[in-house]
Amino acid sequence: GLAVGVLPKDWVATGPTGIVKKRVSVVVQDGVKALKIITGSEKFSIVRRTRAMLLATPYLNWSWNLSTHGPGTHPIRLIIGFRGGLRDGAKIEKTWRQKVFADIGEKLPEFDRSLSVTWEDSALQRGTLFLPAPKEGKLMPRYIVRGGRENYGKWWPEFIDLGDLYNQVWPDDDMSRVQVTFIGVAASGGQVPTTGFLSEVTLTR
Repeated sequence: GLAVGVLPKDWVATGPTGIVKKRVSVVVQDGVKALKIITGSEKFSIVRRTRAMLLATPYLNWSWNLSTHGPGTHPIRLIIGFRGGLRDGAKIEKTWRQKVFADIGEKLPEFDRSLSVTWEDSALQRGTLFLPAPKEGKLMPRYIVRGGRENYGKWWPEFIDLGDLYNQVWPDDDMSRVQVTFIGVAASGGQVPTTGFLSEVTLTR
């Protein structure tokens, strides 16, 4: 579990040396014990290793509280890694892997699929799933779970069906073999500093 003032030992960080000590901490926010993330000029990610079978625990639950920021997608987003669903003979394109590693880091637990979960400007975008479009620079599938600037600064509980999203994005994969290998947070670089809080991240059946 989370201990105030101490970063979880089972979490893996990527980014510049020492970035996590400067940008990530465990605090109590509005009475809720949470992971605090502060964005800045450099991108980084912090993820928790998992070894859960997707079909056994397909539902991802969490709560978050994000501060306001500039226009567009909020720079703090959830990232989820998967492994094992590729059919025999199927391969992951090297260029795709390089793009993802460049975006969220190379020290992550092994994965062959990944999904980003974001907060957008408009509440009307909620529930939208964007599939990969390499020519447009999309690094991974992106699901909008919440939107609206008027909703910043409050705690929001979230619930998504990872199994359903996975099946929509990769319908040819063998779902019975898919593992969730990590769940965490990525922060975009080059942004005006903003803050986010993440709590109660769990997989359930």
